[in-house]
Amino acid sequence: MRRFKKIVLSITILLFINSGVTSHAGFDQRTFAPFEPCKTAGLDLYVKKFKDTKKNKINFISGDSGCEVEIISDDSGSMLVRQVELGSKTYKYIHFSFKISNTIKKANLKKKKGDDAPARLYVFYEYEKDKAGFFEKAYRKYSGNKRDGNAIVYVWGSNAKKGDVIENPYSDAFIQIVVESGDKNAGKYLSFTRNVYEDFEKNFKRLPPGKITSIAIMSDSDNTGSKVTGYFRRIFLSETE
Repeated sequence: MRRFKKIVLSITILLFINSGVTSHAGFDQRTFAPFEPCKTAGLDLYVKKFKDTKKNKINFISGDSGCEVEIISDDSGSMLVRQVELGSKTYKYIHFSFKISNTIKKANLKKKKGDDAPARLYVFYEYEKDKAGFFEKAYRKYSGNKRDGNAIVYVWGSNAKKGDVIENPYSDAFIQIVVESGDKNAGKYLSFTRNVYEDFEKNFKRLPPGKITSIAIMSDSDNTGSKVTGYFRRIFLSETE
């Protein structure tokens, strides 16, 4: 992953906003994308493009299990983001499903030259300048992004071990948690529920900031010159597990 600049993408997807539904229904403002139908309307997403890196190709697909996002990465890397404004103490749980086409043989999440992954999901928290590290502050000065701060990143890794916790080699603001690894389950959707509040507290050694500010997904292959496709669906935040 490399430093990025913000580029507005003319992709919109239908979002059902209904405060009366339960957290698990997903058709509300806590959802990254609709479960179904998979149509364009209403909700603007944007792409964060990394410096000197090609953008991924992004498709929205309607299938038997509802809407899924396909991210094709061919020596490329960019992040599809939805901004939110949700209390971190209230919405402690993140639910998501993803699958991959294949792993990346040369990937190494601990090294800049190998920092590629078939699938990543980011939960960003508001930026707190007084608690930011040196490299994070330097990045903010460069990018001008003062909204999103630390992030917990859930990763389908290639060579890392399932359960590994790895600081991103480009920024100490991102902690990566490997929830799946290897080719054994490639081609299959795997579903996860994580207490992101606890994951933040455990790995950053402090309580999370007050707000969750963005949810993002990506596949990237630019550091290793590889090719991979990630698929994402049923991503939402909830108050209970």
